[in-house]
Amino acid sequence: MNNKIQMIAIDIDGTLLDDNYRWDSETRDLLLELQSTHIPVMLCTGRPLKATKQIAREMGIESYLISDNGAVVHHLASKENLSVKEVAVQRYPKMLHILEKTGAHLDLTSLEEMYTKPHNQTVAELYQKYRVSPLIVEDMREIDDSIVKATLFDSPERIEAIMKDLPEQLKAYPVQCFQSGPTFIDIMHQESSKGNALHFMSHHLGISPESVMAIGNYYNDLDMIRYAGIGVAMGNAPEDIKEAANFVTDTNNRQGVKKAIEHFWR
Repeated sequence: MNNKIQMIAIDIDGTLLDDNYRWDSETRDLLLELQSTHIPVMLCTGRPLKATKQIAREMGIESYLISDNGAVVHHLASKENLSVKEVAVQRYPKMLHILEKTGAHLDLTSLEEMYTKPHNQTVAELYQKYRVSPLIVEDMREIDDSIVKATLFDSPERIEAIMKDLPEQLKAYPVQCFQSGPTFIDIMHQESSKGNALHFMSHHLGISPESVMAIGNYYNDLDMIRYAGIGVAMGNAPEDIKEAANFVTDTNNRQGVKKAIEHFWR
């Protein structure tokens, strides 16, 4: 057993789940074995908190969650949010106008809800895959809730085109924007990231970065992979994510998470 590992952060989509959005029982059993030795196993994802809690319950994970790409850090046992970074997009009418003007589908996520406008069947199927049931609103400016993330969804080509101009358009606001997948752009508090959330948890639990393992597959995982003493890229990750990692494991369809943990822990 490698006693160096004292905390593990694992991305969900493209990492823990396969391309059919399913986790496998052997990986789940290994995570529960780690958990039984008092090693915190944290899901670290761009998904909303409510959806992340659901996956944690199904798998039996009981420690901490990092959701919304680091905007929220949640302790499952106490049901306490240890860190929340709001972006409050709806309070900036001009910024909201910029996002709506892109023509991409837009939703806003709070601690407990997701808000969106009426949408087509393609978007409805996307929400179904991610097991999210958003509230439909006509005017997002009227949302009275603490928003932690805004997300644009469109084709990979449209998302790439939007990203060429969006950072410059939003530079007057205390936000950042980045791709969290080929078809997604997330707009968040300027200090929100998985890496910053992992840094927060390391200090909270008194664990050095050298004893942290982080596993991910995309650009929103990059800073946590770099932060961790054992940064692992999935085999299905882009090449520059692999280059930043200490170790490259198998793909999300071939138990890459399980193989990475077994490589370092057993």
